[in-house]
Amino acid sequence: MVGWHDMTMVPVESLFTRWALDSARDDESEERLVLQLVEILADALPLVRVALSFRPSDPTLWALNVRWEADLGVLAQPRLYDSTPSYAGSAVEAIFGGAGTIRERLETGSRFPLLEGLARQKATDYLIQPIELGRGVRTFVSYATAREGGFTEPELQLLERIHLSVASLVRLRSSRLSLSSLLRAYLGHNASQRVLSGTLRRGHGEQISAAIWFCDLRGFTVLSQTLSPERLLCVLDDYFQCVALAVTEAGGEILKFIGDAMLAIFPAAPSGPEGACAAAAEAAIAALARFETDV
Repeated sequence: MVGWHDMTMVPVESLFTRWALDSARDDESEERLVLQLVEILADALPLVRVALSFRPSDPTLWALNVRWEADLGVLAQPRLYDSTPSYAGSAVEAIFGGAGTIRERLETGSRFPLLEGLARQKATDYLIQPIELGRGVRTFVSYATAREGGFTEPELQLLERIHLSVASLVRLRSSRLSLSSLLRAYLGHNASQRVLSGTLRRGHGEQISAAIWFCDLRGFTVLSQTLSPERLLCVLDDYFQCVALAVTEAGGEILKFIGDAMLAIFPAAPSGPEGACAAAAEAAIAALARFETDV
């Protein structure tokens, strides 16, 4: 079968559609997908920057922003909820607020201050298109060129024609990231990876050697009777943050939260039983130290 990258005589729209529907498989990283998008468009558009934002349903990850720049290559930027950048006054804010496609001719200035950085990098034209993900959630894809005069009308029409395929791909990948996040939260990292790879048969299991971690919050019954619900939830959040970070940083895997308790494992592979037990003990010491200062 001929790959998309070998079909040099195929029109770019047909090539792009084939790639989006056939070659953008789940085993491709988001960074690789953006790079392939750029490679397909390279002969048709003089691009200097392409950006895609994936928006999964994730308790910690607000967005995964992936951009390609001509002089830097592909860069991925996970945006956590507590580190979400300010989009005030930007084209992205306008898109999130319900705007349609926005084009900015940077050669003559821009109404969006954050695009001034692109202009300083010699970009002359900027296009950002909205992508509806459902549930009132939007994201975007954007393109920039540094050619004098900016995008031509046929080039803008091409980007409009392929947008449905781009949007479908972003929705698919955002849903895939959401599924992976939910399975990881409820099953743990290793079990979620097995489910995603097709291990779904009821009653199927795997025997492993591991150090088992179990902890709970001393005096929780008294706390639940004396603290307000709001204050109790804050204490639980801070407590779980301490123990969960300690476990994951030491290579452990959280299996479940049970009330005020947490169950985790430290697999013996590849460091052996002694290494697993040492990692669990290291995590316990770190969790207690965090608890003393943070809760």
